[in-house]
Amino acid sequence: MAKLITGLQAVLRENGQGHLDIWNTEMGFYIDGPDKPHGEGRRPDSQPLYSPEAGAAVVSRALSLGAATGLRRFYWYSWDIPTMALAYGRGKDINPAGRAYIKTERWLRGATIKECRTQNDQLWICTLNRGTRQARLVWNTAGPLDWVVPAEWQAQQLETLLGSAKAVPSLTRLQVDESPVLIVSDDQAWGLP
Repeated sequence: MAKLITGLQAVLRENGQGHLDIWNTEMGFYIDGPDKPHGEGRRPDSQPLYSPEAGAAVVSRALSLGAATGLRRFYWYSWDIPTMALAYGRGKDINPAGRAYIKTERWLRGATIKECRTQNDQLWICTLNRGTRQARLVWNTAGPLDWVVPAEWQAQQLETLLGSAKAVPSLTRLQVDESPVLIVSDDQAWGLP
């Protein structure tokens, strides 16, 4: 997605339209759950079917990378249609992907993304600022990785995508995987609940 957005931005600039906002008007992933229809024609063979937990991770990463590359709006398709839903029971119960959407929106709302980078297309680090406060989103697309948190981050708390924040004043090593974690450089809550 990031490559597509930066390519579109280049085309817009080349044609004197670099001032236009880019919107993602329809985004979704096939996420498994109890409401999923069975049978032919429901999901193209070329599209993966994510587990609820993996679906939560790809939802969060898509929102984060979209924001980092300058998307002004990002619309999810769909909240309650079973094949791509962020809820179970036709919208009655929020599923892990829906909780990830809500949490990631809270992490990103009011923050400026200073940078979002990867050196190997696996380990990603996005630096977020809120005034003088700083946090980072970290994930590894290649599965679990025993990773050393840089000391200069002065990490004081960690929040997992589907969990809560916890103080980590002596954090030096962290197991990161496909699911983004938020590492905050102070002990204050990051974003509104």
